[in-house]
Amino acid sequence: MRLKRLELSGFKSFAKKTSFLFDAPVTAIVGPNGSGKSNCAEAFRWVLGERSMKSLRGTRGKDLIWNGGLQGGLPRAGRGAVTLIFDNHDRKFNVDFDEVAIGREVHRDGTNVYTINGSAVRARDVVELLAAVSLGSSDHYIVNQGDADRVLLASAADRRGMIEDGLGLRLYQWKIEESEKKLEKTEENMRQVESLRRELAPHLKYLKKQVDKMAEADNLRRELKKLYLEYLKREDKYLRETDAGLQEARREPEAKLKEIEARLSALGTDHSDMGVVQREINERLRRADDAIRQALREKEELGRRLGRLEGLLEAKQAMINQTLERGQREFNYEEVEHFSHDILNEV
Repeated sequence: MRLKRLELSGFKSFAKKTSFLFDAPVTAIVGPNGSGKSNCAEAFRWVLGERSMKSLRGTRGKDLIWNGGLQGGLPRAGRGAVTLIFDNHDRKFNVDFDEVAIGREVHRDGTNVYTINGSAVRARDVVELLAAVSLGSSDHYIVNQGDADRVLLASAADRRGMIEDGLGLRLYQWKIEESEKKLEKTEENMRQVESLRRELAPHLKYLKKQVDKMAEADNLRRELKKLYLEYLKREDKYLRETDAGLQEARREPEAKLKEIEARLSALGTDHSDMGVVQREINERLRRADDAIRQALREKEELGRRLGRLEGLLEAKQAMINQTLERGQREFNYEEVEHFSHDILNEV
C-alpha cells in the first residue's frame, strides 16, 4: 500500500484545486514560511478523521475553508475538501479497486461529508477502513515538530495506546466501545420496557375482556349475517311462490275478460253505446235511491204516529182502569166517543 496523491480544494490557504503527487520513495515538501507546509500536514490529519479543532489550529469548521485574500483576488470558498488517493493493487484495503480515494468535505454551516471512491459514507466507515490497515489520525502516524520528545517522555498508558494503534487494535477497541454503548442503550430500553410492563399490567385484564367482547361481537355478526342470508333466501322463495300463485290466479279472470271482450266485439257494441247504457243504469239507480230515501222518510213518519197512538192508548187504558176501580158501572159514552175520535184523527 502506498500513498499516491493528495488533492486539496478550498482548504485553508489552498484556494484553488492543488494536487501533490508522491511518485518517489521519499517526498519532501519545502517552502518559505506561510506557504502552506503545515496546512498540508493538517490536511493529512483531518482527512484521516481528526476531530479536534485545536490540533488543526482552528475553533470552528469554517476556519478550515479558504476565506478569501490577496492571492489572485479569489473570493472566499463555500467548502473545503481534501482527498487522499492510495495504491491498492495488493488489496490491503478491503475494497475491490486498484485505487482507494478517501475524501472529506467541510461546509460553512459546519457539516462534514465523507467519501470513499466518490460515494458518500459515514465517518464510522472511514475509521473502520483505515483501522483495518493501521492508519488513523493518531500522533504516531504524523509526527510534528517536538513530537519526538513527547513520545520519549510519554507515560506507560500513552505508549500502550501508541502500540495498540500501531498493531491495528484501535478498530477492535472502537468496536468494543460501540458494543458497550449498545449494551447500555439496550439495558436502558429494558428498564423502560419493564416500567411500561408494570404500568400496563393492571390494564391487561380489562383489555382481555374487551378482546373477548369483540370476539363475541364478531361471532354474533357472523351468525346474524348467516341468519339474514337464510331469511333472504326463504323470503325470495316465498315471493317466487306467491308470484307464481298470483300468475295462476290471474289466468281465469284474464280468460273471462278475453271472453267478454270477444262477446262485446261479436255484438258490435262500441264504447259510445256502452256509455249510453251506463248513463241509463246510473239514472235508474239514482231514481231507486230517491225512492228508497222517500220510503224511509214515510216509514219514520209512520213510526212517529204509531208511537203517539200507543201513548194515547196507554193513557185511555189507565183512565178506564181508574174508573173500574172506583166502581162505576156505567160508561161515559161521550168520553168514549171523544177518545175514538182522537184515535181516528191520529190514524
